[in-house]
Amino acid sequence: MSATVTTFRPPWAITCWVDDEYVYVEMPGETMPYIQRHALSEAGFAKALNVLREVHRQHPLRPIGRSKYPMPTPKVTHPRRGKLPRGEFTPEQRLTALALVKKMGLK
Repeated sequence: MSATVTTFRPPWAITCWVDDEYVYVEMPGETMPYIQRHALSEAGFAKALNVLREVHRQHPLRPIGRSKYPMPTPKVTHPRRGKLPRGEFTPEQRLTALALVKKMGLK
C-alpha cells in the first residue's frame, strides 16, 4: 500500500528534545524560534508539559471541548488489487516469487 502523507502533527505541535541535563521546548517566533530550557527532572518535565498544554489551549485551530484532533487519513495511490486476505497469495504469485528467488540464486 502506498500513501502520500506529509505529517500527522496537529497545527499546534511544537518541537521538544532532551540531552543529559535539560529538556528543551522550541516555540515558533516572529523572527526566530524561542527555546525554553528546563531541568531534566520531574519538575522540569512538568514545566515543559505545562508549556505544551498552554500552547494547545491558546491555538486558534484546536478542537473545542474534549474532542480529539481528527487524524488525517492518508490518500491511497492505488487500492489493493485482489480479494485475498493479507498473507495469502495466488498460485501464480507464488510461482513468480519462486522464479525470482531462483534467478537471484537464493534457492
